[in-house]
Amino acid sequence: MDTKISVIVPVYNRQDYLHKTINSIINQSFGFENIELILVDDKSTDNSCEIIKSYAEKYENVVPIFRKFNSGNPGFPRNDGLKVAKSKYVMFLDSDDEYTHEMCKKMYNAIECNELDFVSCRFQPVIKANNKITYPMYNTDIYHGLFGSESDNSLMIFEKKERNLTNMTFNAYRGIFKKSFLFENNILFPHDVFCAEDSVFGLMAFVHVNRYGLLNLYGYIYNIHMDSIGHSLKCVLKSFKGIYFAYTFCKKHDDEIINFPLKLVSDLVIFFVNGNNVSYAKKKQLILQYWDMFESFNSHIDDYHFGMFYKLLMKALTFNKKFTLFLLKCYTLLHIDKIINNPKIKKILTGHVDKNRR
Repeated sequence: MDTKISVIVPVYNRQDYLHKTINSIINQSFGFENIELILVDDKSTDNSCEIIKSYAEKYENVVPIFRKFNSGNPGFPRNDGLKVAKSKYVMFLDSDDEYTHEMCKKMYNAIECNELDFVSCRFQPVIKANNKITYPMYNTDIYHGLFGSESDNSLMIFEKKERNLTNMTFNAYRGIFKKSFLFENNILFPHDVFCAEDSVFGLMAFVHVNRYGLLNLYGYIYNIHMDSIGHSLKCVLKSFKGIYFAYTFCKKHDDEIINFPLKLVSDLVIFFVNGNNVSYAKKKQLILQYWDMFESFNSHIDDYHFGMFYKLLMKALTFNKKFTLFLLKCYTLLHIDKIINNPKIKKILTGHVDKNRR
């Protein structure tokens, strides 16, 4: 069967979500016959394997892959899927997320009709916690600055020389990629990066891209399960390694876009400021291990649009290694994070209202 898009789904213990994820592909307006669905099980211990087998038996364009050992990293199964993908274009979908009805059709038309290396779309986060579902809107997303809050299916095309912080987004899961572009530039998911591997993959694509597009479409439904590993403290700590990988990759291959991975350092700084049950010893270890990245961030702070309070805080925490450790020690001993995170104090310090707060 000839297909136009290969959708790769890494699976690990997702029996409660997998049916909904797969059905969002089967029910695409693009026509499921045009899609090769590659389901890569990373040695699940629940019923995920049986679910995959049932779809593979029913549809000839469902390709099952069963890994013999668990990798502990979704990058491994995604790379396994890339190796066997037969379509001209590839997309990625996490096993607890979904595509909107016209995702594949709109993305395919955008990349095929304009001869682009890849196209990225908007995503809709859905938070599921305590039996409640909320649909927050992230106004900090680059699409909000380029298109506004509404989705109209319009497409912006950029040349390599036009890459900058206002039009670069590198989450692999909301993109469609020309397979030949990935293979020719050896763009794969890094095996030694966890919790940021999709961002590193996208960053590699931006380093080698010639032409790319941003599609004003809410095509990806990003389901946030607050108890999942992707939102655990363990994952956040491991993401430091991924961001550092992206930072060193840019320094080596394309220093012009080093601002992009450095921008993620702001999240790490805020992570340090908040308590998050992380000991001072652990924070000290991370500062010492990745100090050159924090120091580089300090010289680029003015390139970003941060509020005055957080801008000063980030400057202070990335200016001098010993001073940073001293401030973190004070934060830990005085529990200043509890004061900073008080809604009323936070509003005064940041100068805006947190619209997602209920």
